[in-house]
Amino acid sequence: MPDNQILLANAPDADPDLPVVVISRSIAGDMSEMEQNWVAAQARLVQGFTLARHVQATTSDHYIQLSQPEEISALIERMLENDQRN
Repeated sequence: MPDNQILLANAPDADPDLPVVVISRSIAGDMSEMEQNWVAAQARLVQGFTLARHVQATTSDHYIQLSQPEEISALIERMLENDQRN
């Protein structure tokens, strides 16, 4: 088993109450079957967290932080605001 798989297998479970945002590239009509499956897997990932959101970046390529930096900034600010309220 590769080292990274061993690390993952032995890693403790994540706290389900952690604030999590998963951002997916999701350009309608421009995604291969593999990309569609990846977005679906990312959507399932957030189901394990109570404070999670799945955001689909519909105008980005792979590097969402470069093509939509304002969206990334807004999501980080929203997470910080929510954390300060709690």
